[in-house]
Amino acid sequence: MAVAGALAAVLFVVLVAALHVLEPSLQPARHMTSEYARGPHGWLMRAAFYALAASCLATAYTLLPS
Repeated sequence: MAVAGALAAVLFVVLVAALHVLEPSLQPARHMTSEYARGPHGWLMRAAFYALAASCLATAYTLLPS
């Protein structure tokens, strides 16, 4: 489960990096990441949010026994 959490975290980073390339009009320093969800590639931002949630849940599940 720890590997799944790490892979989901990497997927989140890859998807957000792809959004920075696909939406050059939004400057990361001046806009919130949630603003990417309103554009034409909003489905990518939603997928990134799901990947982040999956990463958090998998990490929490991994740490639960300890």
